Amino acid sequence: MAVSEIAFGNWITHGAQVDNNTAYSCVHAALDAGITTFDTADVYSETRAESVLGQALKDQVDNRIHLDSFLFNIWIHTMLCIKNR
Repeated sequence: MAVSEIAFGNWITHGAQVDNNTAYSCVHAALDAGITTFDTADVYSETRAESVLGQALKDQVDNRIHLDSFLFNIWIHTMLCIKNR
């Protein structure tokens, strides 16, 4: 599998700053431009970013998409924040 040189990240946009239809259009434009690597995580827009990206990609039938996702453990983060106070 080839990974595109440029990745599409949806950290603060999907599920928060742009409506879903605009986000879908952006993802499809990225695919049309040859971008096949997408970055998301469960903490982006409180999990909404992953859902929006999933909806945008759900009808893609080929194997050209590379999805990078990071699972953030809120319990560990909370414990570290409390410990460092």
